[in-house]
Amino acid sequence: MRLARLGKQHSQETKDKIREKHLGKKTSEATKIKLSEKLKGRPSPFKGHKHSKETIDKIIAAHLKGDNVTDGEGRYRARKLYPCPKGYEHHHIDGNPLNNDPSNIQIVTPKEHRVIDGRIKNLELGRLGNNYAN
Repeated sequence: MRLARLGKQHSQETKDKIREKHLGKKTSEATKIKLSEKLKGRPSPFKGHKHSKETIDKIIAAHLKGDNVTDGEGRYRARKLYPCPKGYEHHHIDGNPLNNDPSNIQIVTPKEHRVIDGRIKNLELGRLGNNYAN
């Protein structure tokens, strides 16, 4: 019988022993199936829950890896740090998606963004690069 059912709790020493015993062990397929069957039909404990502002900030901070990021991650940062209304986009004024300084972010419509970046001019001249070809 489990101690918790008797109103008792494991000591910290016992908890550490149990944790060490299970560290590095993989759950067998049979155990996964048993757990799946046991939990079937139960609602997810996370359904309907939302992250707090503090947790969201921690998640964003975990994604901020200093200067060692790709262009895509830089754009992701801009979207998270500076939300914009639906139908608008972030434009990095200096063209560097890793520079997410507020003075370098401009909120524009998709058409304005294409004009600023010169994509509409290239489209009219028939000079489509790999990034814009479809």
